[in-house]
Amino acid sequence: MLASSEPTKPRTGWRSPRFTLRGLLVVILLLAIPLGWLAGKISRSQRETSFANQVRKAGGVARFDYDAAGLAYAPSSPKGHWLLRAAFGKNLFSYLCVVDLSQVEDPNAFADDIGRMSQVDTLSLPTGPLSDGLIDNVAALPNLWNLTLDGSTITPEQMRRLCKSNAIGSWRLGGAAAADEILEELQHADHLPQLTILHSPTTDRGLKAISEIDSLHYLAIDQAPAVTNQGFEHLVQLPNLTFLRIDGTQITGKCVDSLAQMPKLEQLTITPGMQKLQYQVRKIYRLDTGTPVDPTKLSRFDCGPLPADFEVVKCVEVQQSEIRLEVWDLYIGK
Repeated sequence: MLASSEPTKPRTGWRSPRFTLRGLLVVILLLAIPLGWLAGKISRSQRETSFANQVRKAGGVARFDYDAAGLAYAPSSPKGHWLLRAAFGKNLFSYLCVVDLSQVEDPNAFADDIGRMSQVDTLSLPTGPLSDGLIDNVAALPNLWNLTLDGSTITPEQMRRLCKSNAIGSWRLGGAAAADEILEELQHADHLPQLTILHSPTTDRGLKAISEIDSLHYLAIDQAPAVTNQGFEHLVQLPNLTFLRIDGTQITGKCVDSLAQMPKLEQLTITPGMQKLQYQVRKIYRLDTGTPVDPTKLSRFDCGPLPADFEVVKCVEVQQSEIRLEVWDLYIGK
């Protein structure tokens, strides 16, 4: 019997998709990339949130980028979509950036964890001894810019290790952390644009050490009663200093004689603070030459072009309780 010669009818309806092994691997790879990225975010967020809670429980302060400005300003909203933050935590796309351990009884307990807070840019450490482990982990923080050591009894060797940091640019040193032998280690820092000395035993020897920091742009000294005019003489060697504020030292009005050697200064304030000092009656000097200026020839043309018979000059104004730098328009005509 012959087979039927009727044509076969095409199949109709839904056909199940077919996957090859290669296609399945591609799909897995495409899913793994965003899921791995999200897993990293979740892990980092949980780690930083847990660390912040521990710091606050110990009496310290920990702030994320949306409230880094502190209580004086209203915090902004955490970053990222609200649905993801609701599912995985509000700090999923935010970073811990401010840590203040100055009121923590045992900061060394956080030595290991602080080294994993890679986005911290501002850190304050308290009085008392600090462990080598804490020092090394602080020095390794890749984004740390502001470091405050207020009374921390660190050793010169520990300060030298901190100076190995490639990130720290603003130092605030107070009390024992601003002793002369500690300041002498700052010359080992590759880049140190800002330095603040607070209520410290710093002497003229310490200022001599500071004068060797060529990268220094900003220097503030508050309440260092052992500092004298001799120490100020060292500061004129700083080639890039533009901001200088000194309060509560033995520096007298005689320092004006040295200011002509600091032509890059843009802001200057020297006050006696709690010291029983008085400068001289009001006098004004040109910063670049140190020569006296007649106050009647000084003007300010803030709202129009400078007339041809005037020039812009930096002047040092000396009063009984303050020496400061002012920018004036000086009449040079006949």
